Amino acid sequence: MERFYNAPGKLSADISFVETANPSHVLAEIKGDKIEGTGSKVDYGMEYGRISAAYEKTGKELEKEIRKVKK
Repeated sequence: MERFYNAPGKLSADISFVETANPSHVLAEIKGDKIEGTGSKVDYGMEYGRISAAYEKTGKELEKEIRKVKK
């Protein structure tokens, strides 16, 4: 059985893009549910490594979505 601390971190995030001059005007919303931070060069031995890997994966997924919209 895999030990808990060796398991990848999971992150759920709600990301909103708003207009700078009018923050109540939401331009886009993206929801990520239980994104696993795997395949990172970060050390999973410590809790911060697992969490940072999940944030890294979330950023990469966000980049993919932005690139799709820009095409």
